[in-house]
Amino acid sequence: MESSLFGLLCADDRRQASSEDLAMVAATIGAPRAAIRAEGPLAVGLHGGIVEGSPDTASMAIDPGCSLWVAVTGNIDNRAHLVHCLARDAQPHATTTDAALVLALFRTKGASFIEAVEGCFNIVIWNAPERELMLYTDHCGGIRPMYYYPGPDFLAFGSTAKAVVAHGRVPRRVDTVGLDQLVAFAHPIAPRTLFEGVSVLPGGTFLKYREGRLETGRYWQRQPFRDTGEDLCSLSERYFNTLTRAVENLVDARREPGVLLSGGVDSAALVSLIRRAGCDRLKTFFVNTADATHGDREAARRVAALHGTEHHSLDALDAGCLERLPEMIWHYESPGQGFYPTYLLCEEAKRHCDVVLTGHGNDLVWGTLPPRWWASAWLFGLSSAVALRGYTLKRRMLRRRAARRLLANGPATDLGLLAAISGYAVRTGNLVTDFICLDESLFGDQRVCRELGKFAFDAHSLRVLMPYTDAAVTEMAESVPPDARFTSWYDGQTRLKGFFKDVMNQYRVLPEDLIFRKKAWMNSLMPQWLRGDHGLVVEDILLGGGSRIGDFFDTGAVTQAWHEHRAGIADHGYVLAMLTAFEVWRGLFIDPPAIRSPVVHLSDFRDSVR
Repeated sequence: MESSLFGLLCADDRRQASSEDLAMVAATIGAPRAAIRAEGPLAVGLHGGIVEGSPDTASMAIDPGCSLWVAVTGNIDNRAHLVHCLARDAQPHATTTDAALVLALFRTKGASFIEAVEGCFNIVIWNAPERELMLYTDHCGGIRPMYYYPGPDFLAFGSTAKAVVAHGRVPRRVDTVGLDQLVAFAHPIAPRTLFEGVSVLPGGTFLKYREGRLETGRYWQRQPFRDTGEDLCSLSERYFNTLTRAVENLVDARREPGVLLSGGVDSAALVSLIRRAGCDRLKTFFVNTADATHGDREAARRVAALHGTEHHSLDALDAGCLERLPEMIWHYESPGQGFYPTYLLCEEAKRHCDVVLTGHGNDLVWGTLPPRWWASAWLFGLSSAVALRGYTLKRRMLRRRAARRLLANGPATDLGLLAAISGYAVRTGNLVTDFICLDESLFGDQRVCRELGKFAFDAHSLRVLMPYTDAAVTEMAESVPPDARFTSWYDGQTRLKGFFKDVMNQYRVLPEDLIFRKKAWMNSLMPQWLRGDHGLVVEDILLGGGSRIGDFFDTGAVTQAWHEHRAGIADHGYVLAMLTAFEVWRGLFIDPPAIRSPVVHLSDFRDSVR
């Protein structure tokens, strides 16, 4: 059962928040045992924990006079350092839980406390004397998002979208602008969600709500390049030492952690560094979405064998994965496609351990568009518009012409998309780092990390540790000059993550061929599954008698895409998978009188909505 935080604040102090209202929300989202506290205009519910008995278990703390409330879910990675700082300053505070720690920090430093907190977390603070509610999300905003809905006289909030829309006073409608963003990039662009009126805090931001007035702001901003003036030799040594310390600080020798392997160098390097940190027992997990000879599968097996891990590999994926789509959408809370490997991998890992480390966060900081792309940037003018174009070319799933054919009332131009993306643009003075900032803030935070957080934390209560997103490690990576991130001093070649791979090779973290091998990446099997027998279930959902796909999409375009795909004339796998997920999402969150947890199988879902 997922760890979740949710609440309701009445704008009028004379109104009393009802614990019964939150109890109904808790029952609806599948958290009937949630701890609920209501006093005055505020009610807060807290459910579950990741690792029972540890300080990062979801927690609530209230000062003796009830003037300050704090609720935290997720984990604060640098809590030991923060506790030490409080002790050093002779502050006699109880810090047995993360909520107690945040309460102590807030009393000591005020609102600036958040600048020192690292990890994947949601924080809620109620300052009763000021009648002010503060919501915070971490630097990423993807692993542990914070959703909110400002009503006419209340604010509903929660660490899951379902905890917000489960309130009877929150309308459930499709946000058509968010739908256009979803079609283009496979996710709405924060703060927008697919629920009309429901927003999500972007990474590094906060919300203040006082007497019906809402204010949002940013307490942290990415700095994709920090020029320290150091030479590459010094940078490589400091980067390796910083990454090593981050791994050592995260690994608890008392527990047997796992590592989610992708077949690439990032997760493989973590296995080696964890072993060097003195962890004798280690489990590794891999999901294969291709044939038995897939290169990433064999690379993962080799890493496990080199370091003597207990290795678990999911190799027998078939079209039956489609049947589990409703439960995946229930946890993901948005239409998605191609995310089943992450869901199944987290499910398998949870069977064997409570904590896993992943290589997430290390690809994008080094850049995913090689310098040869930027050589033609002069064609578009030397401005931040280059990064916007680079991002749309790299990450767009469906072009505007195709989107216009598909959407019943879609916009004619990309101006709205570009405006939404530009909110994340940072002028760094370098086209490479301009793009990196966009890629990390959008694709990294809002798609990759959101998927991991929904399926690890929310679906399976699996704690995720990401050493590459450690603040010190990130700062070191951002100190590497943009050109040097791609250029290898080992052989002079230009390659993605050139600097990182050279460092791993210099310190013999892995065999050379594993470091420099080209990753094969996961291949989605969805297109071929849709051409098989399970595709008939999807066809019934999209084009059957009870289908309402025409409410938002052009039925003729959907029908044409379906028949072309089934006949093998064209590959419309992305479009059809997204449409199927959208219909399932509507059936769970929009169309029924109240949101409902899913039935087990997609075929059962089809029958229930006919």
